[in-house]
Amino acid sequence: MFKKQLAPVLAPAHAFVKGQLWKFDTRCIRIEHVGKLLVEHRGVTLDPKPMRSPKRMMAIRELQQFLTANHAVLVVN
Repeated sequence: MFKKQLAPVLAPAHAFVKGQLWKFDTRCIRIEHVGKLLVEHRGVTLDPKPMRSPKRMMAIRELQQFLTANHAVLVVN
């Protein structure tokens, strides 16, 4: 008999929610929409004259890895 191999268990990741603001360095990312596999986000600044970048789609796992690598901090939940 063959036994099914189980996927490795990973540490629980950040749960993305619409409206979250993640800050790293001098930039921020605002979460727009969250799906099962993808998250839509937008880069924003916290200056008095806010500037927005276009919306982007990224895999949830990739965005988690990006935020972890850049030591991002959750500002607004």
